[in-house]
Amino acid sequence: MAGLSAATWKETIINTTSSNAYAQIATTEPDEKQAASSAVATVSTTGSVNATQAAIDFLNENLNPTLVDATDLAEDQVVNGTVIGGRLDVVQGHLVYNVTVVDSDNEVMYEVDIDPNTGRVLTTSAVGAPFGILFTTENDLMIEFLSQNLMQPG
Repeated sequence: MAGLSAATWKETIINTTSSNAYAQIATTEPDEKQAASSAVATVSTTGSVNATQAAIDFLNENLNPTLVDATDLAEDQVVNGTVIGGRLDVVQGHLVYNVTVVDSDNEVMYEVDIDPNTGRVLTTSAVGAPFGILFTTENDLMIEFLSQNLMQPG
């Protein structure tokens, strides 16, 4: 772009992608028609922190009890309790293990929230029996099979 006069007006537009930045420069000289020139420059946008690894490291450093530990704690909170599911969730802006436990004797389902850093039980609340049909006599064998085969570690 050498040789442009001081009266030359420049407009630069930069478009970025994950690995390259493209700069397009349009020049307007007062006494001449518009002249346009383009320059393409490769810019490295690879930072020094890998987001995936940073997330894994964060979880490994801050999740002291595992999800399996949390399911054991949750199951102990409900008489005749059987864990049917669990996940790491966000509740009110904080990470918690949210574990679903059923009391098959009373056909009641519970949600148990556990602090993934301390292992402390935060809440245990009955959420009713939306899956009450699972507790009918003809499905007892299926429940028994699921609890013995799918919910056991290893």
